[in-house]
Amino acid sequence: MRWLGLFLVGCGASSVSPPVTAPEPPPAPVVEKPSDGLTDVGADLRGLTVGASGARPVLVALHGRGDHPSRFVGLAKGWADVAHVVVPAATIPYGEGFSWFNIRASQDDPTLAAAVSEAVRRVVQLVNARRPDGHPVVVTGFSQGGMLSFALATHETRVVDGAVPMGGFLPRGMWPGSKPDNPPPIFAVHGEADTIIPVTAPRATVAHLESLGWPVELVTTPGVGHSLTPDMRRRVDVEARKMLGGVDADR
Repeated sequence: MRWLGLFLVGCGASSVSPPVTAPEPPPAPVVEKPSDGLTDVGADLRGLTVGASGARPVLVALHGRGDHPSRFVGLAKGWADVAHVVVPAATIPYGEGFSWFNIRASQDDPTLAAAVSEAVRRVVQLVNARRPDGHPVVVTGFSQGGMLSFALATHETRVVDGAVPMGGFLPRGMWPGSKPDNPPPIFAVHGEADTIIPVTAPRATVAHLESLGWPVELVTTPGVGHSLTPDMRRRVDVEARKMLGGVDADR
């Protein structure tokens, strides 16, 4: 009974403790997203830069669909000895990389021309933000980047001083109707066995530009698909250096 008395005393109204509330759970730890290594390169675009900036030429290298600047910079960094190289990331996440637009259509499809035009608008802002006084700006790119390179070189207002498109073409809706007084030169490469972007597309683009008197050249390689061979890369390097005003790659 002593135990029962103690129990009853312990439960008396005069000894009831305030209800115990559960403690607030600790805040969830902040898990930072791993950095992809990209930084602000201008015009609300992220990307990578290689080579000293300042009073020297600029080369803008535009990757293709699903690619990432951290991979594409492997091709572009070879020009860092003669230019400040800017490798922007496209604006649309795609797989482990990015895409400049999400449309795959024929050269004649107006929706493709509209999508490329919108992507070009962003790159024009980047070029204008990076343009050095008294030094050339050259653009190159593969696949979607090759399409943008063609578009920048033929823009209604002069944006770049030369273009080296790789594996790309210009949508028919963006074909210029006339040649400006001082058009930037274009040197393009393409694989003849390309099934992603058939070689007929850049051939049609170049044929139209040639009909206007544009300084343009297309080099195609038999048996090559949607890719670049070492020889194609060498040709691209030589022509890009010429446009940048640098030394020849065969030095």
